[in-house]
Amino acid sequence: MKVLSHRFDADLGGRDFDEVLFEHFAEEFRDKYKIDVTGNVKASMRLRAACEKAKKVLSANAEAVVNIECLMEEKDVRGMIRREEFEKLCAGLLERVVEPCKKAMEGSRIGFDRLHSVELVGSGSRVPAIARILAGFFRREPSRTLNASECVARGCALQCAMLSPTFRVREYEVQDAIPSSIGFCTSEGPISTLPSNALFQRGHPLPSVKVVTLHKNSKFKLDAFYVDENELPPGTSTKIGAFQIGPFQAHTEKSKVKVRIRLNLHGLVSVESAALIDDDQSDAHSADSMEVDSNGEMGQQVDKSRSERLIQLPIVQSIYGAMSNQELLEAQEQESQLAYQDKLMERTKERKNALESYVYDTRNKLSERYRSFATDSEREEISLSLQQTEDWLYEEGDDETEAVYNSKLEELKRLVDPIENRCKDEEVRGQATRDLLKFILDHKTAAKSLPTPEQEAVDSECTKAEQWLRERSQLQESLPKNVDPALWSHEIKKKEHELDMFYRNIVRYKGSPARADSSGGSDHMHTTDRD
Repeated sequence: MKVLSHRFDADLGGRDFDEVLFEHFAEEFRDKYKIDVTGNVKASMRLRAACEKAKKVLSANAEAVVNIECLMEEKDVRGMIRREEFEKLCAGLLERVVEPCKKAMEGSRIGFDRLHSVELVGSGSRVPAIARILAGFFRREPSRTLNASECVARGCALQCAMLSPTFRVREYEVQDAIPSSIGFCTSEGPISTLPSNALFQRGHPLPSVKVVTLHKNSKFKLDAFYVDENELPPGTSTKIGAFQIGPFQAHTEKSKVKVRIRLNLHGLVSVESAALIDDDQSDAHSADSMEVDSNGEMGQQVDKSRSERLIQLPIVQSIYGAMSNQELLEAQEQESQLAYQDKLMERTKERKNALESYVYDTRNKLSERYRSFATDSEREEISLSLQQTEDWLYEEGDDETEAVYNSKLEELKRLVDPIENRCKDEEVRGQATRDLLKFILDHKTAAKSLPTPEQEAVDSECTKAEQWLRERSQLQESLPKNVDPALWSHEIKKKEHELDMFYRNIVRYKGSPARADSSGGSDHMHTTDRD
C-alpha cells in the first residue's frame, strides 16, 4: 500500500456531533423542565451518553427519542429529535467534512476518474449526511467493507506486530508519505534546492535520506523546522530541533562537510552523521554552497578520481519539547515501577481470590468429605478460623498486601492439612496395599527360577514384608478415621521399593547372597559362594 496524501481536521469528529445534540437537549430541558444539566457533572455525563445513543439511532431511523429517568432533581425527562432537524443543527460541522478531502485530492495529484473506491471508517462516518456529502464530492457511493468501529485499532495492532521483532506476520508493505514539509537551515539560510525551502517535501515517501554538502571552516548549527505552519494542528510550534556539528579544524578556508539527514519510518528527523572531507584538490576560494543528494547515497556524486578522506565529526542534538536523558531515564524507571505494581496487583488479587475460595471450599468439605476425618474440637477450631477469615476479608482485609493474604492462607492450611492428609491417604491406602501384596506374590513366583539360597532369601524378605503389612493394617483398622493413620500409603510404597531393591541386588549378584546383603538387603541367610 502506498500513501499518496493525507489531510485531517483535528477539531472535527463524532464527539462534535454528540455535543450538538447535548446542547440541543440541554436547552430543551432547561425550558421544559427548568433544570440546568450543564451545571451538574453526573447529569451531563448521562445526557451525553443518551445523545450518543440517539445519534446512532438517527443513522438508521428518521427520529430518535431521549428518555432519562431521574436526570436531575428527581425529574424524568423526555425529548425527541428528527433527522432533518439534527442535520440542520450540524450544518456547520457538515460543511467542514469535505475540506480535508479536497486538500487530500489536491495533494495526491490524481483525478476523480482514477479512484477505485472510497472507504468510510470511524463510527462517526455512519451519520447519513456525512456519507451523502462525501458521495457528492467523490462522485461515487462510499463503501463500507471494513468494520468502521474497529479497523483503525486493528490496523494499529497489525502495524505494531510488523514493527516488533517478537512477532511474525505476513509481509505487507506500507509506503507512507511525509505529512508535513520539513526544512533545515544554518545561520546563512535554508538548505534546499526547492523554492519552498523544504528538504523533505510533503507527500514524498517515508523513510527518506538526504545528503547535504556544506562549505564550513568551523563548527556550525543546523536547525530543523516545519516549513508551513498551516500543515500543522493549530498551536503546534514549527521548530523541531537543533543539531550542533563540530568542533573541527578545517584544512582550508572553506572545507566541505558532508551531512547525512534521515527522516525515519516513524516521521522522526535526525542528523545521522557529519564528516569533514579532507580533499587534496579542494578550492579554498570557492563560495559557500551546498549540494543535495536527493537519492540519499553517500558519495554518489563524488568524483572517484579525486583523493578524499572522511573525518567523522561529533553531533549534539537538541529536540525542542523532547525529554532530556535524565527525564527519559526517570520515565523508564517510572514505567518499570508501574508495570511491577500492575503485576503485584494481579498477584495480590489472585492470592485474595485463592484465600476466599479456600475458605468456601474447606467449609463445604468439612461438613461432607472431611467430616469423618476430623474430631469435634478440630472441626470447631477450623470452622471458627474460617468464619474469622471470611469476616476479615470483607472488612479490614479487603485491601491488603500479597504477603498478608499468603500468611492467612498458610495459617488455615496448617489447621486443615492434617485432616486433608488423613482423607487423601484413606483413599489411596487400599490400592497401595493391594499393589504391595501383588508385588510380593510376583517376586515369590519370579524367585523360583533362582538357585535355592537366593530363592530362600527372597521368600524370607517377602514374608517379612507381608507380615509387616498385616500387623500395620490390623493396627490401622483398630483406629478411628479422625486420628493420624498408623499405616500411611507412602510407607507402603517405601516398603515396596525396599523389597524391589533387595530383589534386584539378589539378581545382580546371583550366587553371592552375602554381597547382596552388604549392598543394602535385609536379614537373610548367608551361603557360600557357589561360583
